[in-house]
Amino acid sequence: MATLKSSSVQQCDLSALIDKKDLVFLYEGASQLDSIRLKSLQDDHAHDWLCVIPNPRLGLSFTPNEFRTALKLRLGINLVAKEFTCPSCNKVFDCLGIHALQCSGSGDRIRRHNQLRNEFHTKASLAMCSPIKEKPGLVIGTKERPADVFLPQFSRGKDYFLDFAVTNPLSDYMIQQSRASSKDACVIYADLKINKYNNNIKNPLNVTFQPMIVDAFGKWEPTAKEVIHIVAARLASRNNTDIVSTHRHFHQKLSVILQKSNVRSILSRIPVLDVQKAKCPIPPKSTIGTPASQPLPAAPRSQSA
Repeated sequence: MATLKSSSVQQCDLSALIDKKDLVFLYEGASQLDSIRLKSLQDDHAHDWLCVIPNPRLGLSFTPNEFRTALKLRLGINLVAKEFTCPSCNKVFDCLGIHALQCSGSGDRIRRHNQLRNEFHTKASLAMCSPIKEKPGLVIGTKERPADVFLPQFSRGKDYFLDFAVTNPLSDYMIQQSRASSKDACVIYADLKINKYNNNIKNPLNVTFQPMIVDAFGKWEPTAKEVIHIVAARLASRNNTDIVSTHRHFHQKLSVILQKSNVRSILSRIPVLDVQKAKCPIPPKSTIGTPASQPLPAAPRSQSA
């Protein structure tokens, strides 16, 4: 452990050293899934949803059950006592709820994707970036629309095609690919997107195809963070507000949307009885207190002078 001079020691420095030691301890006893989860949670924005000031009118709030479920997912705590068949796709729903993060049934993945795209589009519109959703005719020889959000002349005179996607770092495929390439899930998925579309985009010299990849725990691919930062900076300039707080609030809203979508996907698949138990856990019987049959001691009489 690093040492600090006594004259310069502050509480935050000591806390940082303790946190680093605790993280090493966690990694030493972690399973493969826990190690991947911990790596994602070290991202600067993976905890943004925990830092918001709750405001239902702004979409920045969780129900108690949603919040508990999101915390269990973050901490790697079992959400159900035993595996069961997912009612949306008939595959195995594991105890940790990992299956729900990538289940293709019931359209939850599409809704999660669209909510993230729409929030970015809203902020880009307010920042006067002239965004266009799902612009057609951008890829040669196909009707595919890789640009969830099209930003004309966004940076250095280039048009940006933004392709939003959420990846699950705990899926079997991503674990295998991460082990083979030593890259995290966000970078792997971004590379897949680029290899798929980059060679078929019209006017490639004037265009940047930018995958906007975030994993299910809130870790963003580095170049996607840069795009968010540029939009936040323009929004702050437009509104004459502080860029740091504008950038923070932008990421917080995206983080809340992501985690609420994950939680709703999980809770919609868990059997009703298990959901009710999660909502209303039965408290243990207390051994402290006066039995009902035992009379309470009489209050002492006041003594007059």
